[in-house]
Amino acid sequence: MTPHFDPRHYYLLKKRVLQEADIKDIVPSDCKYLSLTIFNKVHKGISETTLKRVFGFAFAEFKPSSFTINALAEYCGYDSWHAFQKDVSVNNSQQGNEVQCRQTIERANDITWTTLQILKNKCGIPYERTISRDFMHDHFQAFFNEDAIATALLAPSGYGKTIALCHWVEDLMKFTHFPNQRDVILFFSGSALINAYETGHNLNNWLLALLGLDADNFLNDMFIEGSGFDGKFYLIIDGLDEVHYKGFHFANIFEQLNDIIALHNTERRLKIVITMRSATWCNNEHYILSKQHWFKGFVMESNNCINVPLMDVNEILKLAKNLNPDVKDHVSERAVKTLGLPLLTQYYFKKTDTSHNLSEFDEANEFDVITSYVLNKVYKSKHSIDMITFVREFLGFIDQSNLAEGVSKLRIQHLIKGYPQAYDELVNIGYLENLDASCDAQLNNYVRFSSSRWLDHSVAEKLYYDNGEMFNEQLVTSINTNMIEECRRITVLKWCIYKTISAHRHIDFNILAGFETTLSRKSDLISFVSKLLKRLTDEQSPAFDNKFEGKISEYFVGLEYANVNYEQALRTILKFRLTTKEQILLKCSLCVIAILELDVNKLEKLMEDLKNYSPEDFSDFVIDPLVCIDTVYYHLKYGIVKREGFSEITKFYFNPPAAAFGTRKNSFNEVLFMLATHTVTICKGALKTLRFIRTLKRIYPSGSEAYQFLLEISNVEALLAAGRKEEARNIYEQLSVRFEERQIGFTALMKVCFKALKVRIKALEPDEPALMQQIRALIKMCDEYSYKLVKVTTLAFVLTELNNGPNTTGDVLEHFYFDMVRTARSAGCRTESFYEAKIH
Repeated sequence: MTPHFDPRHYYLLKKRVLQEADIKDIVPSDCKYLSLTIFNKVHKGISETTLKRVFGFAFAEFKPSSFTINALAEYCGYDSWHAFQKDVSVNNSQQGNEVQCRQTIERANDITWTTLQILKNKCGIPYERTISRDFMHDHFQAFFNEDAIATALLAPSGYGKTIALCHWVEDLMKFTHFPNQRDVILFFSGSALINAYETGHNLNNWLLALLGLDADNFLNDMFIEGSGFDGKFYLIIDGLDEVHYKGFHFANIFEQLNDIIALHNTERRLKIVITMRSATWCNNEHYILSKQHWFKGFVMESNNCINVPLMDVNEILKLAKNLNPDVKDHVSERAVKTLGLPLLTQYYFKKTDTSHNLSEFDEANEFDVITSYVLNKVYKSKHSIDMITFVREFLGFIDQSNLAEGVSKLRIQHLIKGYPQAYDELVNIGYLENLDASCDAQLNNYVRFSSSRWLDHSVAEKLYYDNGEMFNEQLVTSINTNMIEECRRITVLKWCIYKTISAHRHIDFNILAGFETTLSRKSDLISFVSKLLKRLTDEQSPAFDNKFEGKISEYFVGLEYANVNYEQALRTILKFRLTTKEQILLKCSLCVIAILELDVNKLEKLMEDLKNYSPEDFSDFVIDPLVCIDTVYYHLKYGIVKREGFSEITKFYFNPPAAAFGTRKNSFNEVLFMLATHTVTICKGALKTLRFIRTLKRIYPSGSEAYQFLLEISNVEALLAAGRKEEARNIYEQLSVRFEERQIGFTALMKVCFKALKVRIKALEPDEPALMQQIRALIKMCDEYSYKLVKVTTLAFVLTELNNGPNTTGDVLEHFYFDMVRTARSAGCRTESFYEAKIH
């Protein structure tokens, strides 16, 4: 090692070497050129690797050998390192404190720019396309207005703390970087503090050495009058996290940092900024004795260890347009929830097989992003096998009634000792986090998944693996048995389906009938599965052979699911090889959706498609669906009531199928029965409708919950039309109790139909303000889901009732009347099909 080594002289020597070599801003690739240049001039070889260490690209504390430093001095025209030191010492004594201040600022700037360059190069996406975060302005404006010395940006891994800090440091450098700059800006990574231990220095001395100052100066001397320093000193440390340190190293460094803060607590010119993971802050906040010297920022109510918010819609769009200028301005709710995490945004835009349409970003896209994260962070790790094994064994210690809770570190200590590198890596990437919430009465040091996303994925991976990576009844039973939380249960099921379809394996969807969930979640599941299947059809991969494993499942069929997403699901399923009967049933379901939307053009096209089938193809149906659809179509578009449909239905309820028909649920026939029920209401014969509904109840008593609920609503509407209002009210009260108990699990159509019935009942009462409120709420829901038929028929009923009442003003009637007319006519329907105008 070099005797009489002075860091300040060493720093000046490196600058002189770069000047001699005519290198303004050195990069790693310049070291090879510099090595050759030195050899050609002084005939002494200094390797490229050594020069990289000299100029800090290894980012580690490094003291050159006597040979190296003498060779560098000779390259600069001196006889030796000693001669260079002597010359510099004379110059320094002449220049005084002002020069020392300038050199310190320049040295700090060099370290800061080097740190910025290193962190930029580590960015997962091109740094020039990243964005500055809006919250940083508010955070630091508040911090600088406080008396606090230090502040911390707190968030779990993946929140974009480092990139946000880099942008802020760049702005700070641009603001202060001019010929008369007086501020010292020292920025480095937390991992570099390991060198404070390796060199035997405490944090104070190590910082002084970085700045080229003697340890005797101490940081406090920088703020003494006459020292030459009259600006601010920004000490900025990125990634000060305990996962980067061994043993008690982090605790010691954090304690020394707090000592510096305590020593300079009255010096407003000193500002310390760090980024830290939430878990690290949670585990070490109790070591801070003078918390008034720390500015914690605007922490979240849900977690007081997070003050870095997720990206908002504007930030997501700004970043998205930087990465893909063709991105549209609309962002889906799912995209906001998922891509608000910068790390996941990075993985999403790295995928080349996606359109990056944020308006269509859905749960399947979210699964893609999570899969990319796990692939890059876990599966491609050199400790991948141990990491996966650790996670699977770790799951066995989690309480199944509350999977989000952590596990005591004492209980899994043997796991940590068995897979130490895997555990450290999982914590380091932010997949797991170690939290210490111990108090006087209890040790509470625990480990948990840092995000529910990683938890759900891991649970699904384990169940899928334990089941031989097969999607079958045993897997569905296992999910039902092991998963208590319903929301998590359906997410885990989706992950298993995602893995199976992504691997181009067949699924017998009939087994999904054994999965226990609500109707609303089932509707969501159908939409999710159909989007995955659509990918197979779009890809036209060899694995896509245009058929399902076995029959098309009745699991996908149900009038209660009718909405835009369900329509897309049915159209996707129709691309597979189905039986003729299955094709007809699915197309009839599409017709029902078109009827609900009052889309007569779509209905006409679907009806023409159905007419391409032969009459024999419809012979197996208990009611001919094409006749019903044709009747509804002519009534909507032309106001014509065709007799064929009523003849078909009349034959049915006078000569129904055998009672044995109703021994099992049949979602296909439920769609036909509800279609026929609506068809029979067209004739305005309430008694016929009631007779038909009684027949359905008799021959098919075991229908699904949704079918029975919707059929009972039709029954009450028919009773109202027949003038049997008291009987209708009694049945409505029973439905109301059932709705209040189960509405969380009901689909949108079930909710809208019940609210429409509620409006009809309210129309019979004298409370006009309450009725107006209910009507407006119903119209809003109908417009949201495009249930125009429900809206128009309900308004027609209300207008009829209100016209017969004495208390309603013409203005109120006129408003609802024109809303009904506008809705019907814009859809291509005749208003007279629903209501005969009596507004005067």
